[in-house]
Amino acid sequence: MGSQATRRGVPAPAALERLREYLRHDASEADVAVAFAGGGAAALLRRVEDCAAAAARGVPEAAASLASAVACVRALVERGDGLERFARDPALAARLSRALDAPRAATRAAALELLAVVAAHSPAGHAAVVAALHYFRAATGEGAAFEGLVQAVGDATAATALRRDVLLFVNTLVNAAPDLADRAE
Repeated sequence: MGSQATRRGVPAPAALERLREYLRHDASEADVAVAFAGGGAAALLRRVEDCAAAAARGVPEAAASLASAVACVRALVERGDGLERFARDPALAARLSRALDAPRAATRAAALELLAVVAAHSPAGHAAVVAALHYFRAATGEGAAFEGLVQAVGDATAATALRRDVLLFVNTLVNAAPDLADRAE
């Protein structure tokens, strides 16, 4: 089953867990710089996007791989100047946004938390996250901007923690807007 999932473009969760452990404990600042400059971060975020698409199709192990891939992104962002580098590349936030419709609530919450951190980090990060939400809308066919987030808050069957995380994300996004006119929109 694991090799079948891998053949469909979904990396094995165990491989991603090993990468996460390396990024959290052993990666140097130079490793982080190489990951961003050399395309490793972009490749990781493409895996997030691939796993999200595979999970939507019901591919075995895709939900687990998606959770592990988002954990890898978090580990990369938390190392050295990873957050600054992530915030400067809107395509990375766009790809991460695909995890917002993950089958696991914890994965959606992790993606929301990362996007909130990026939005609060800098005006460029905020702009990247706003663009990422529009990318998510186009990629998933949402009818209105932020439709999925609004539905999650109003869904009485959704986990309370996820509903809380959506509200925290929206508050962070609004409060991190660089000027008052952006906050009012």
